[in-house]
Amino acid sequence: MATVPIIELADAVVDALNRGGWAFPFTAERKWAPEFGLAELQTLRVSVIPASDAESIDSRSTTQDELQVLLSFQKQADPNNTQEIDALVGLVQAVRDSFRFGRLGSESGYVWTKTEHDPVADAEHLRQHRCFTSIVVLTFKVRR
Repeated sequence: MATVPIIELADAVVDALNRGGWAFPFTAERKWAPEFGLAELQTLRVSVIPASDAESIDSRSTTQDELQVLLSFQKQADPNNTQEIDALVGLVQAVRDSFRFGRLGSESGYVWTKTEHDPVADAEHLRQHRCFTSIVVLTFKVRR
């Protein structure tokens, strides 16, 4: 089977995240539609979701793909525990920073170009489900 760039990138992001050294222990997993029960969210869940692939011409013989993967951070949390939520937001910031100016993946290399972080902490999830939810969108480019 041919290599699918968005899957290869998502797997490379999972590998980078699982090298460890974070303030909270977690194991990142690639998922298409992450879904967890509240009991599963006692521990931090980090999902890497292949999100989009936009291809454009680069030259007469090559194309450039702009690929996006979502990082979903979820953990049961007390909405009134500012210290815990601050610590989780700090972890997400550290993860974001770890990809800045980076390269991942195959020999051709996936080159980071942009990071978006929205929501930083989903207030509705905190109030209604007592669940910290934060989404980061990483954008990379690759020539093929």
